[in-house]
Amino acid sequence: MYKQLPYSEEAEQVVLAAMMLDTGSILEILSDLKSEDFYKLEHQVIFEAIRKLNEVGSPVSPITVHDSIKKGGEDNIGFSYLSRLVTNAFIPQNLESSIFSIKQNSSQRQLIKLVGRLKEETLNTQDINKVIEEAIVNIQGLGVSRNIENYYLPDLLDSTLQEIEYNCSKDGLAGISSGFEDLDRLTGGWQPGRYYVLGARPKMGKTSLFCQIASTSAAQVPTVIFSLEMTRRELTKLLLYQQARIDGELEQTGKLKDIHFDRMGKAVSVLHNRMLWIDDRSRSIPQIMKSLRGIQKDCEKRRKRSIGLIVIDYLQLLQGDKKLSRNYQLEEISRSLKELAKDFNCCVLALAQVNRSVEERKDKHPLPSDLKDSGSFEQDADGLMLLYRDAYYQGPNEKNSVEYQFGDEKVIADITDLNMFLNRHGKPGNIMLDFLTSYRRFVGHGDNANPFE
Repeated sequence: MYKQLPYSEEAEQVVLAAMMLDTGSILEILSDLKSEDFYKLEHQVIFEAIRKLNEVGSPVSPITVHDSIKKGGEDNIGFSYLSRLVTNAFIPQNLESSIFSIKQNSSQRQLIKLVGRLKEETLNTQDINKVIEEAIVNIQGLGVSRNIENYYLPDLLDSTLQEIEYNCSKDGLAGISSGFEDLDRLTGGWQPGRYYVLGARPKMGKTSLFCQIASTSAAQVPTVIFSLEMTRRELTKLLLYQQARIDGELEQTGKLKDIHFDRMGKAVSVLHNRMLWIDDRSRSIPQIMKSLRGIQKDCEKRRKRSIGLIVIDYLQLLQGDKKLSRNYQLEEISRSLKELAKDFNCCVLALAQVNRSVEERKDKHPLPSDLKDSGSFEQDADGLMLLYRDAYYQGPNEKNSVEYQFGDEKVIADITDLNMFLNRHGKPGNIMLDFLTSYRRFVGHGDNANPFE
């Protein structure tokens, strides 16, 4: 019977014996295994009895375990079997191999069952995408990690020192540059494992800002944009117009001239060298993860490095588990984005929409509380930034705008506040950017250098 599915009787006996002989190992084992990870029903019952004894602080031994099993109404596990477990089982100094064996066999059995269920659901559904998404989530939960050495402090110290030395060799910037010196000073650059939220009301320029940040990042590392609002074609045009210094409205009115096409030719040459992928189809975390795995393979095929930055526009448009309320969905989504940053060892920048209640206030500067479910964002995120452009509400004036000269062209730029309210790896602070509205491009406030050269 037990040979029908992956199963190691010896490993299960070793772990149960260890729990009854060495109470110091119980917490470690309980943190790694559940009763259903054991294949034999008798072993599941024994494990559960030990767990309950430990939970109430009772001593654990073959005698107390046997008594607990009997009180639970089970009478098919005799004391003699428990005695043989602790007498005959050879317990290695390192229990990890036995624990890993049980966990791996358990995952294999679950995968076998999942494949059977998928076959049945596939034959009886009209929504194959839903079946695939659920399968991805279930399969991802079956992974078994054995890289315990990566947790041990002495093993971590050497690699950490190397990372510090490398970061210090990069002119003081540890991560990927955003293209804005003041922002880089706050973040140290976009660094692996970090998750930032950028919030704003519509028309503040957040899509333009994230496109520009993504393009700058893509000159350094593979970068991915997940757009839930704009199409790939629209974003490509935005990136092209930003780089070429072209007002997008000229295309709409048919007023593009030769000089504009010359600029676009130069912009295309620049953007051709950017390691940037744009996905406008993924709508949920499982779909995003599936897409990222495909993009990572594409990176390897193109001999590029691993993904460095993921940008999502925008967070509240992501679909969650429909069984949950929308508030809980957003909490799960936010938590998943932080896990995504760690799993892919990259930085995640997610845009978020600010509630329209801001419009009803005299002071329209957004606050963290203006973000729907901002509590979960603040809990998960490494940084929370909010964008505000006064000229949008008040109209351009000498206090909220500045003039730029590009050759024969004069352009009015709106002074924009980028306020970092939360910064886990540095100080919070406010920086000023100038938004060249015609070109939908930002520059550092008062920056006299031509950002297009």
